[in-house]
Amino acid sequence: MISFGALSDVAIGTAPLTLSATASSGLQVSFASTTPAVCKVSGSTLTIVGAGMCSVTATQGGNSIYAAATPVTQSFTVTGPTVQTILFAALRGLTLGAGPFTIGATATSGLAVTLASTTTPVCTLSGSIVTIVSVGTCSIMATQAGNSTYAAAIPVVQSFAVVSASQLQWTINVIFADGGAATGFIVFDSTADTISDWDISTTAGNTNLFSPFEFTPANSYFSWGENNPSGLTMVFESFASFPDTAAGIPRVLEFTAQLAAPLSGGTGIVNISPGSNASYECFECNPLRAVTGGNVAVTVASTLPHVADGNGFDTLVLLINTGTADANYSLQFFNQSGAPVAYPMDPTQSGMTGTIPAGSQAIVRTAASGNSTHQGWGQLTAPPSVSGMLIYQQQASPTSLQEGSAPFTAPSQHFFVPFDNTGTSTTSIGFVNPSATQSATVNFTVRYASGGTDTVPAFHMNPLQQIANTVTGVWAKTAGQRGMIEVNANAPIGLVAFRFQGSAFTLFDTIAPTAGAATPITSTIAHTADGDNFRSTFILTNSGTTAAPYTLSILNATGQPQPFGFDVPSPLSGTVPAGSTLTLDTTGLGTVTNLGWAQLSAAPAVSGIEVFRQTNPGKSEQQATIPISQTNSSHFFLPFDNAANTTSIALANPDPATTATISVTFRYVDGTSNTGQLTLPARNYTANLLAGLFSATAGKAGVAEFSSNVPIAVVEVRFNPTQAFTSLRAVSPPTTD
Repeated sequence: MISFGALSDVAIGTAPLTLSATASSGLQVSFASTTPAVCKVSGSTLTIVGAGMCSVTATQGGNSIYAAATPVTQSFTVTGPTVQTILFAALRGLTLGAGPFTIGATATSGLAVTLASTTTPVCTLSGSIVTIVSVGTCSIMATQAGNSTYAAAIPVVQSFAVVSASQLQWTINVIFADGGAATGFIVFDSTADTISDWDISTTAGNTNLFSPFEFTPANSYFSWGENNPSGLTMVFESFASFPDTAAGIPRVLEFTAQLAAPLSGGTGIVNISPGSNASYECFECNPLRAVTGGNVAVTVASTLPHVADGNGFDTLVLLINTGTADANYSLQFFNQSGAPVAYPMDPTQSGMTGTIPAGSQAIVRTAASGNSTHQGWGQLTAPPSVSGMLIYQQQASPTSLQEGSAPFTAPSQHFFVPFDNTGTSTTSIGFVNPSATQSATVNFTVRYASGGTDTVPAFHMNPLQQIANTVTGVWAKTAGQRGMIEVNANAPIGLVAFRFQGSAFTLFDTIAPTAGAATPITSTIAHTADGDNFRSTFILTNSGTTAAPYTLSILNATGQPQPFGFDVPSPLSGTVPAGSTLTLDTTGLGTVTNLGWAQLSAAPAVSGIEVFRQTNPGKSEQQATIPISQTNSSHFFLPFDNAANTTSIALANPDPATTATISVTFRYVDGTSNTGQLTLPARNYTANLLAGLFSATAGKAGVAEFSSNVPIAVVEVRFNPTQAFTSLRAVSPPTTD
């Protein structure tokens, strides 16, 4: 028998309620709402979403000893004003220089809607007239405050790109095999736009590379270089054989595509299908740019350098669509030899192909099946608006669950990565040659924190090959050492680095080389912690060719100095060796956890990461990484999960004088959304559960879009039910300059 007491009437706006019921068997009782338009239930948390009658049913399914209990339903009234909805249509992208224009929005209540620009450096609003100010993303918010009859409407934001003419141009490479003919097609297609033309031309010096070279749109021939009216498909065909200058060297055709104006509707597509004897490699685009707010969808390929599944491992690919239009994606996994593989997948998550709604997410996860660890890599094909991160999980034992995350990074020919093989630490790397046609020669130069340099014999990688090994397996002399590896390759490669400490692991970021400017800049670390089983490790890296001085400031919530104990004297200032690393560990002493943020002043070549970790008696150590950010952001996206996990967030405002006004739009996986706002004074910091800052996110998962009047630093920490945690990075929209 279930005991489920009566529920009292409430008003709209009431905070989430905790439900309670018991069964005479002592078994756990489950709850479900039978009126989801009025109230929703997640676990034992009930959330009010509208006015009317809310009915909640308590059930207990029984077990081998007890029969299922008779369900018990309790109902109550939710009082309040009538819900209204704002109708605000999408806005088209514009070119800088466009004149003022009028917009409008309505509410289902018939009440007047207020419009305001949330991006005044890009666009301003006077009444209903928008004026373009500069290049960037223009966001307009529509609000309706309600009255005694209608509740305040959920604000609606519409964004569009403002671009310069040069930002509507792509330079793209198509790569043809050695000799012979090739067939295929290139699509420059605007499915719902009647005013835009694509102007196609070869780059100087390539005009006579092929003969003949013709396009076939709609059964008519267009010579290379002529305008192609919107909505037509151009087909290249019957490429004649062309002579070689050296056997085995592929030929590259480079062309540019210029769009006359952002599209007014539909989808613009640049799609390469080279057909026989040709290939297209997006990382060789020079560069490939997308108008994120103008509905131009350019498909690019991103490299996922390492994927692992089985023997307690699984890999989660978290995709975030930062654009204003839905985005299609496709994932493909490969083994270490480059052959496509199909891992068993988690059926409760998204598939290997799908569509991500604007401002939302998709989660693709392997099933951790089998007793053997299968390693490889992956490739994501999607518009540039789709980015995200990899989350690796290892269930080493029933009581040891570990997670680590890494952001998507573009393959590169020259970069640095730190390593640490001291004490109980072991660093492993996975690196891949994502080219389908070109072999790669990879050179590692190892620079030790203790001094000295080694040059590792070159690795010769076949197309699509991936290698995974410990750093000591790559170069035995790194045993017991820490430092930095400089990577040079003749073709772009992707790499990810893991540092294992016992059963705990975290991931190290790769670091791009930096010009040798000596003028110090200030970088921000969004969160740090010390004491009561917490410790922080600051790994400072110097990608320059000369030693670089640094100053590290540990700050509390109000920007005042925060005293942390360190394992070395005078840790807050010193010198980072050229091409190497400096590691600073806090002591973790005391019974109180001191939280705060930090700033690093050093030359641009100095960056790095912070690793904060927690060691509780009887439990596995947990670790997470936070980048030392040389640039902060005023517009970014964060995935969150308060349904299956618990999300915490830390925000720091490094601006010395301006209070940050932060607007947030939450888009939930169930298709609903709401907004919130918070302020953060100059040089202040806050850390809290996301549901503590925004109660509407309790029991929900989705993506939060943040917009701030000043750049801020942020990090998210996700705790799973076993209290294992990992950090998740913010994802910014692609740049349009």
